[in-house]
Amino acid sequence: MTHSLELRAPFCDHHLIEQSLRLAPATKLPRLALKGLLKAAFADVLPREILSRPKQGFMVPLARWLRADLRPLMDDLLSPQRVSARGLLAVAEVEALKREHLAREESHADRIWTLMMAELWMRQYLDTHGLWSARE
Repeated sequence: MTHSLELRAPFCDHHLIEQSLRLAPATKLPRLALKGLLKAAFADVLPREILSRPKQGFMVPLARWLRADLRPLMDDLLSPQRVSARGLLAVAEVEALKREHLAREESHADRIWTLMMAELWMRQYLDTHGLWSARE
């Protein structure tokens, strides 16, 4: 979270946490509204449209990155040779995911990213004495 857009750090101050533990649950979540106390605290300084809008996520353009900037990394981590050597996944299925994603037939960005991170994890933690494979 070093370079994140998260704004949680100020809320981790132990003095603030200790004070919040003294509050009744109904005060912290009035009418079970998420962030109700926080919104009430800033109601006089934030515009109404900010206070009343629904939560918005911040999504990175992962699908696009996998087709462009991250494509070489994807090709390396999920190459047919690597997938076959690991022995965990069907090469044809991984290739189909990549092909459909690259052709924009289907967005498989989350699945592909998960497979890439799994491969990186295996390289870091399982390949300490050579390539780890489920076939061994």
